[in-house]
Amino acid sequence: MRKIVFDYNNSYYIHKFLGNEVIRLPKDEFNFNYDLVYFADNYNVSINLAIEKAFKSINKKVIIFNSPVINRWGNKRDYAFKIMKNIFKDTNNVRILDWRVYRDLDKIDWDREEGVIKKLNSDAGYKTTFIFKNSEELENTIKNFREEYENGIVIQEYCDGEEIAFGTIFIDSEPIFPYYVSFEYKKSISNEIGGNTGQSAEFGFFTNNEYGKEILLAISDYLKRNKIKYNGVIDINGAYKDGYFYPFEFTVSRDGYPEIVSFLYNNRIEDILNKKVNWKGFRYILVVRKDIIESDNKKVEFKVNEEILKEKGLIWIPECKYKDDVYYTDKDVILGLIYKESEVFEEIEFNTDIFTIPVIVYVSFNEDNKRKMEIFKWLYEEEK
Repeated sequence: MRKIVFDYNNSYYIHKFLGNEVIRLPKDEFNFNYDLVYFADNYNVSINLAIEKAFKSINKKVIIFNSPVINRWGNKRDYAFKIMKNIFKDTNNVRILDWRVYRDLDKIDWDREEGVIKKLNSDAGYKTTFIFKNSEELENTIKNFREEYENGIVIQEYCDGEEIAFGTIFIDSEPIFPYYVSFEYKKSISNEIGGNTGQSAEFGFFTNNEYGKEILLAISDYLKRNKIKYNGVIDINGAYKDGYFYPFEFTVSRDGYPEIVSFLYNNRIEDILNKKVNWKGFRYILVVRKDIIESDNKKVEFKVNEEILKEKGLIWIPECKYKDDVYYTDKDVILGLIYKESEVFEEIEFNTDIFTIPVIVYVSFNEDNKRKMEIFKWLYEEEK
């Protein structure tokens, strides 16, 4: 199978590391001699839609992975809430939070004391998603971010449950099991909601527990009911409280750290398409960033002592440019990921001296993680 990956973000380097042919448009050229088109990111939806349409127009049998056909689930907030309401109308363990759309920022009539404010369209972003506890905080947030919110906002009912995500890869709109349960640790400038996932780390595990299966099968039923044939990632993030799941948002039609690393590091895309997968145990993803922020974007070279990492059962996956054993970046971005799988829940000791430049490592375990694992142990204990 000849496969091609189209990408616009840093996962370019991850796919290159995994041995996939990666193209970035409009810089790179491509042809139609491929059996699988993999969209790692739908940052430029119009181009990806045109690519998908072009392959179909020549009647070439091609598999589209992470098609932008459901991209609106992740980037159009009001639309996503409507989809959730439709998907989960008959799902026993899901409750939909109240929400309202405001395009005129001078006419906000939210009548609850608390809520969550997000941009109406596109990725909400860690700088524009806020919890407010009273009307004064709501007014101040809109005032301070009026320019960012000029195209409208969504205000969602606040839920103080435990944040959790369920996700997997869907093949022909069918979810592959076991699915993953994921926890992200994200802090932002207001009440620790939202956050740039590049500055957090993820911890999670795979399970066949019926609780998450019911959620993912409801999504599958909706896709098939509406004749949407989809291959790719669907992740739904929300809060768990008193036995119910309250969804916040989708991540769809693009890669994320759990999917790229957990799925593609261990399985060829061809095997995933045939549902022959090797996903089990606990998953740790540590994010490595530069410790020194430089305004002139000066190129920085560094090396990684991968032998020490291997001794600890850790895998280094670069997310920056590299040649041979030298890595370099001219931007203040993520340098790479450190990945580990384990059959048991454990703490990972990590020494930053493994890198030849100062780095910050965002770990995927902490006291909050231990607390969450105690709360959600019923999701994985039956898998032992």
